[in-house]
Amino acid sequence: MKLLRLFNSRINNKLILLSVIPVTVVTAIITWHTIDTRRTEIEANQLTTATQLANSLARISDFALYTARQDILGPLADYAGEIPSVAGIAFLSPDRTPLLPDMLPGPVTAAMLKDGDYAALGDNYFVVEQPVFLPEVEVADYAAAGDADPPASVLLGWVVVVSDSSAAAAKSRDILISHLLISFSVLLGRFCSPMPSATMWCPPSRP
Repeated sequence: MKLLRLFNSRINNKLILLSVIPVTVVTAIITWHTIDTRRTEIEANQLTTATQLANSLARISDFALYTARQDILGPLADYAGEIPSVAGIAFLSPDRTPLLPDMLPGPVTAAMLKDGDYAALGDNYFVVEQPVFLPEVEVADYAAAGDADPPASVLLGWVVVVSDSSAAAAKSRDILISHLLISFSVLLGRFCSPMPSATMWCPPSRP
């Protein structure tokens, strides 16, 4: 009799294991796919925001860069820096010298801006640079000059947007935790569900 019970117990354990493995695999795949997709979406949205911000600042800062007006560039940098994902804004002269040396964005240094090398920032930051040119003059304005060519575009400087992905990483962690809790609930429910010709197993309740 004891041998029969042991045999039935082993069969029940195998049935539970065989039923749990597919659920575990499917849940793990769905969880990983959801987390990876959401993380990619957050990073793409953050990159889009930084790029659009750099383009917008480039369009409205041409005069300030041409005249090196810190009193205009400073408020622009302050306003743009209020965006949660933006660590800071830098305006550079044509030779890549910071025009706001006292307002360098986040951990970015003047040497990084000069060289355009931001590898030392790590994975939490990414940088978008946008050149700013002198507004083009209509070619028709030079028709009276005979064969004279219109002036080439003049580089006025650079707009540098430094984005901090820490907020995106925090959102990804929240998503990971929530999906792990959901997955655990699914697996726990599967463990507690009755098996055909098997005893039902649930975690022991506390007294």
